Amino acid sequence: MTRARTNTHKLDRKLLRAFKSQYNLTWPDVAEALGMSLRGVEDWAGGRRNMTPPTRTLLTIFLDSPQLFTTYRLTNSKKL
Repeated sequence: MTRARTNTHKLDRKLLRAFKSQYNLTWPDVAEALGMSLRGVEDWAGGRRNMTPPTRTLLTIFLDSPQLFTTYRLTNSKKL
């Protein structure tokens, strides 16, 4: 694995764990909130798969704007 790819995996895991923690979500909740399969989210968390740049941007926006994420959850999710 190249150094750049390793750094990307670390960034993905850090963003994902921060998002999960900030909103007190379970991994299935994270998957639903992002419109992903649980397996895909687990692959990101385990460093086996890279997020797309738009997903990284979305997580960053949600981390910086809790009110925006709350509105998004209320309008786009049945369980959360």
